Amino acid sequence: MRTITKLLVVVLFCLSTTFSNAQVRDTADVQYDRSGNISFVRVKAQSNQKMENAKALLALLLAGEHDDFKPVKEINDKFGMSHLKFQQYYKGIKVENSEYWVHGKNGKITKFNGHFRTIDIGSVQPQITEDAALSNALGFIDAEIYKWEDEGMQSFLREHSGDPTSSYYPEGELVITKNEMKEGKEEEMILAWKFLISSMVPNDEQVIFVDAGSGDIVRAYSLTCEIRLETGRNIEEVNTPSLAETMYSGNLSITSDSFAGGFRLREERDGVDIITLNLNNSDNIGTAADFSNTGTNWTSGNWAGINQDQQALDVHWGAEMVADYWQTVHQRNSIDDSGIRILSYVHYTPNFDGSPINNAFWQGGINARYMLYGDGDSGQPNPLTSLDICAHEFGHGINEFTANLTPGWHETGALNEGFSDIWAACIEDWATSNKATWIMGEEVFSGGFNGLRNLQNPKSTNTAEGQHPDTYQGDYWHAQEEPHFNSTVLSHWFYLLSQGGSGTNDNNDSYTVDGIGLEKAALIAYRMELIYLTSSSEYADARIAAINAAEDIYCENSPEVRAVTDAWYAVGVGGAFSGGIMNISGEDIVCSNTSFSLSNIPSGTNISWSVSPSNLVTSSSGSGATANLTPAASYSSGQATITYTVGNGTCETEIQKAIYVHAGSPDEGNATYSYNGSNQTANPYISVINNIVCDLLYPVTLDVPLLGSEISNVSMIYTSDPNITYWGSGGAESMSINFEFWEYGQEVIFRVSMQNDCGTSYQDYAFRSEDCYGTALNYKVYPNPASESINIELDQDLIKQSVSDKEKVNIKLFDPSGTELMSKTVNESRTTIDVSNLGNGFYYVHIIHKNGIIRKKLRIER
Repeated sequence: MRTITKLLVVVLFCLSTTFSNAQVRDTADVQYDRSGNISFVRVKAQSNQKMENAKALLALLLAGEHDDFKPVKEINDKFGMSHLKFQQYYKGIKVENSEYWVHGKNGKITKFNGHFRTIDIGSVQPQITEDAALSNALGFIDAEIYKWEDEGMQSFLREHSGDPTSSYYPEGELVITKNEMKEGKEEEMILAWKFLISSMVPNDEQVIFVDAGSGDIVRAYSLTCEIRLETGRNIEEVNTPSLAETMYSGNLSITSDSFAGGFRLREERDGVDIITLNLNNSDNIGTAADFSNTGTNWTSGNWAGINQDQQALDVHWGAEMVADYWQTVHQRNSIDDSGIRILSYVHYTPNFDGSPINNAFWQGGINARYMLYGDGDSGQPNPLTSLDICAHEFGHGINEFTANLTPGWHETGALNEGFSDIWAACIEDWATSNKATWIMGEEVFSGGFNGLRNLQNPKSTNTAEGQHPDTYQGDYWHAQEEPHFNSTVLSHWFYLLSQGGSGTNDNNDSYTVDGIGLEKAALIAYRMELIYLTSSSEYADARIAAINAAEDIYCENSPEVRAVTDAWYAVGVGGAFSGGIMNISGEDIVCSNTSFSLSNIPSGTNISWSVSPSNLVTSSSGSGATANLTPAASYSSGQATITYTVGNGTCETEIQKAIYVHAGSPDEGNATYSYNGSNQTANPYISVINNIVCDLLYPVTLDVPLLGSEISNVSMIYTSDPNITYWGSGGAESMSINFEFWEYGQEVIFRVSMQNDCGTSYQDYAFRSEDCYGTALNYKVYPNPASESINIELDQDLIKQSVSDKEKVNIKLFDPSGTELMSKTVNESRTTIDVSNLGNGFYYVHIIHKNGIIRKKLRIER
């Protein structure tokens, strides 16, 4: 006893500092629920509390002298973490929906979360008997027929459970629960008898709580989960590959069972029995029959039941796909992770009125678990058997065996429905490529409606249930907390987490979420259900669960944790991410040796880095937070990605940065030019062009091979007249340009400039005429120098020819910057141009005619 006392004192001392600084909800290491009880604690890293002391820790932090915690589940996950789930008891009586998870690594406690109830009940001795309480419960339900009254249902249960003594007849359990039906006292905890009542007409599994003192009904909820809001024996299967013509997904491969009478919709898949049965428009599963066929082609012309039973093929294929998804993606063995058989019943029709029903259900409870599919009613004639509906109902089963979020009209029920919609989207995306991932039931609902709920845009006016909220307690939030309506806050959070988005929510908060992809988002969502949520969790708890799940998988300070937090902020739950995020610093361009470093690294993690593709740099991988990259070879270039991998043996994430590798500034190779049909080497200094006529334009093509990476700007400047750029291009290697010589020995110089992100270089190429002779045209520009005006005399024959060809001669005047100052069209041999408004200096006269351009330098001097 002394040892235990000493331990508790040590625990209290280690955690007291944490609690004293945890007054602000959602921002400290301790968080509280709406009743003021601790709902989450992150134990400081320096704490040394061991998992074996978890019960004592809970008792110290939460419990009074009559409280106790009993372990009910232990999970050791693939991330190297261990998780113990505890159930609260008060004076030896179970407290409903009061559970706590304790999480640890390497034998040490890291955090714990859940819900604890403060109870003050004097006596836990019931004042009424179990039989009297059951009588009151049956009177509350008032069913026409109960399942224990039908021998067929009793036989089904015995076959399903393998226990010949099994019965639907309810047995009472003394528990402590909330008094939900007493207005103003909904949070009051009382002693009650708990019963699971299985009715046949109507078909339901209801949990009823009867006050053990007064006999009043204090709480009730159904374990039958719907897709929408309403306005056996061990038989060895012989797997046989088959073809199915489904109603909603076309022709698909399925597996059926070969038996003496032919083939039926049964199989064994990875050790799990998948069975699809025909209720024949009833609700008595004890009388269900097989769908059978004489062959393996369940198609038109090959199966007699194709017209009336086609939807059964969708259900059977859907069950296969759902089971495959959970096994492949989450390594979960069927609904309960222990290989429970998957039972689906088609043509379900409630016996209380005999009308087809526009719904589908998960039938939960401890007696038997299965799915029911209706054929649609007069208002909605399509059967409710599409893949996303199958996945939704299966999702309720996953919930029952993980978080066990209590169904009903409250936030917990909304989370239950929201997760089912999430799994419907995930499985539809995983199994197919041609369906509307983010709309529930889009293939089923017609009459102008596009499905039941829109996860991408919950406020859509085009869904069968109407508009839904996309913000917690925002527009269209259901005041009485109908779970299907309010579920879209969770499912829209998931959409934003996976796909990303930005906008302003109903709280007038602007948000931006960087999506992480559906696969990562699904891993986080599953871990929420499996590890962190409990039967009474609400939206605030879901936020805590999501952040912790993301940290477990992808580490603290990761982009995934930021995305999770920001997505919750977007739907109005909690604040935006405000901590440091792992980030790579360094230049986007690698020209020479360049350093990169990773910041905001979580403690206790290992770091490695790599570059892809690896051939662009001399060293493409290493360890530590700093990476030094050098281009691998001269003039090599390309897009690359540097990736830091951060992990601690439990979590792991990748931080990436896109870079571009250049090998320094660009250069040119051996240039050539072509003139008069011959190719010659272009001398960077002087290239001689002979045998030309002065004052005529000659085309010369200059070809300059460019050496270097991603040359973004190449220009060739006529530097004899440096303000005129004849050619500019991004990365081109050759150009053709017209230029003229107008006197013997004149040089024309071109400058080729090359630029990339690492720098600029250039090379000049000069051309000189050593035998420019004569002129093509007789013209005069005088006086030159001039002061007031100039005269331009042109060859009379040129003027006559231009007039006959209906082409004018155009005279233009340019200043040294290349700005056009004047333009004049003439059809006479002599014209005068006023230059009195020009300042002293050089100008250029261009005489433009059908054969080309004559350029003359003009000087103004006064």
